[in-house]
Amino acid sequence: MMTSDEKQAILCAIPKLFTRWELTEQQSFELLGVSREKWNRIQAGHCEEPLTEDQSMRAGTLIGIHVALGTIFTKPRCYNWLRLPNRAAFFAGQPAITVMIAGGLPTIIRVRQYLEAELAM
Repeated sequence: MMTSDEKQAILCAIPKLFTRWELTEQQSFELLGVSREKWNRIQAGHCEEPLTEDQSMRAGTLIGIHVALGTIFTKPRCYNWLRLPNRAAFFAGQPAITVMIAGGLPTIIRVRQYLEAELAM
């Protein structure tokens, strides 16, 4: 379980990460599992926004995905990988962002595990 300081640091990093990933506003709040209003407050720098356990797990796992992508790919591929169609069976030709938004936290975790398995090869 994350401390409140860790949650706040991750929450401050998420808008920058989503900007690098070039996510739309809707993709951003849906991926994080928050309302549009809460997303707007987070984007405005309100890093103390209370998060549910699901939202905290999403944020931490998304940071883990970013770290894995940065290890596997060089720029700009590490930033645009989420938005590109993916031929791996798990993604069925869809971009990872589409799969993660549709599947929520369990799928976000599976994407991180997929990337970590790629790192282990």
